[in-house]
Amino acid sequence: MSHLLYITLLLGAVITIDASQCSCPERHPQEAFCGAQFVIRAKVLSQEEYQENFTHIFDLRILKTYKGGYRLHEVESVNVYGSRQRSLFAKAYTFTLDSLCGVKLNNNKVYLISGQIKKGKLELNQCHWNQEWSQITVRQRLGVMRFYRENCACQISPCYTVFCNKKPKLRGCGKPSGIDHDSCEWGHSYCLQNAEKTACSWRKTTDYKSCITKAKP
Repeated sequence: MSHLLYITLLLGAVITIDASQCSCPERHPQEAFCGAQFVIRAKVLSQEEYQENFTHIFDLRILKTYKGGYRLHEVESVNVYGSRQRSLFAKAYTFTLDSLCGVKLNNNKVYLISGQIKKGKLELNQCHWNQEWSQITVRQRLGVMRFYRENCACQISPCYTVFCNKKPKLRGCGKPSGIDHDSCEWGHSYCLQNAEKTACSWRKTTDYKSCITKAKP
């Protein structure tokens, strides 16, 4: 694809999409984790913007890898530094425009960052889970370290596409309207498989119970 054609297609997308809107389905952090190809905790060192192709590039220091570690070493923009070869630095790419779901991150802040790996690059957008680490709850931190990965077979959000029946997931945690961002399940629980791996249910953690109690009128 020529550079001119690429710019033309992007301009067409900007014109046809509401300039202030990025439409993404609201997904529980567990679903976001399971749907991502990589999940890391990283500090934003610097960033550059290239208006000619609507690209924004973040320079990251990877502090912890929760998913996709083996693939990160295959990414062209991930480099290893330090005397013990333990310091990972990476470039992550997003669009500059909100209408194209571009991600905004601040320098010198630590984030939980997730996304896809395409053509040897880490790609971020607003439909993935990207949040300042200080705002990640205790249960969400335990989730990314262990519980989310072990329970990707659980269905949380409703599924209406033709692909739902091809690889059906385990029921028990979903609601017809989905799980709201402000719900107790969102920040304080995990959807876990039962011992028989036939169904799933929400783990009633102490934080979850406390949240439910506070939410009662």
